[in-house]
Amino acid sequence: MRGWVVAIVLLMLAAPQASAADSQLQANRLLVQAVALAAQAGASARPDDRAAAYGDALGHLKRIIADHPDTHVAAALATGQQVGGISLPLVQVLAELSRLQAAEASETPAEPAAPAAPAASLAPAVNQALRAENEKLRAALTAERNQVTSLLLEQVRLRNAA
Repeated sequence: MRGWVVAIVLLMLAAPQASAADSQLQANRLLVQAVALAAQAGASARPDDRAAAYGDALGHLKRIIADHPDTHVAAALATGQQVGGISLPLVQVLAELSRLQAAEASETPAEPAAPAAPAASLAPAVNQALRAENEKLRAALTAERNQVTSLLLEQVRLRNAA
């Protein structure tokens, strides 16, 4: 009987250590996946693919912090430190920038179709008006993207200063 009590006590003492090791292992796996996704995003030529990959990488990093807060990886990420070549603030900035670039790419209107014969005389004026409107929208989107990037970089700078 005494042997069983000792065995149970030893198992109870070992359980938190196994749980902590499992948590660290899971956090490391998520970090490796996030690093791979960030590398994939950086190599992608398509803005929507970049945005999706950086978004997934950001999700992995946030999951490490939420699901494995007791790990060294989560502590480093939560404080803005670089881990595995990436950091939470960096991936946040890249994800937001990629999202804006994908939005800009998807909002670029296609060239208008060839005008019908009766409206042929209006085609140059319409095309010029469409191009001017397109340039205004592009400039507004670029200004907004620059402002968001500036704010995100300032946030990163403030976190690193703290």
